[in-house]
Amino acid sequence: MGTQSHERDLATLVVPRIGRVVAADDPLEPYQLLDADGAAVRAAASFLRELLAASRAPLTLRSYAMDLLRWWRFLAAVDVRWEQATPVEGRDFSLWVRQVSKPRARPPRGGDAVTAAGAGGARQRRPSPAGKGWLGAVFLARLTG
Repeated sequence: MGTQSHERDLATLVVPRIGRVVAADDPLEPYQLLDADGAAVRAAASFLRELLAASRAPLTLRSYAMDLLRWWRFLAAVDVRWEQATPVEGRDFSLWVRQVSKPRARPPRGGDAVTAAGAGGARQRRPSPAGKGWLGAVFLARLTG
């Protein structure tokens, strides 16, 4: 792993809310990651296509696309281009994801959290792949490998 001449202050890092994930009508590309200008991010499209070819469900691709959006935004915040990201950015991304507060979904109007989750109580949710820190590393390996 390479070294960096300075350590990033991840606790105060402001990550812009640029780009978005959109559903597409194309069954071979059910979700797209769009940059701030609305253009598809080709590297993300390639990665998502590989997942689709490996028989991953479309909603799994959406989940990965959302994690890639976080990666995209993080890179913008640290002023590193997607294709120039190194394992140092992967490390910092993993550390940032672990410490940043995550917004919570609001329950539907007129309902409380238990009602919104169903009669069985709050639904269990798997941690995001990015939260485990491995998505950035996997994607970096594919980008630079």
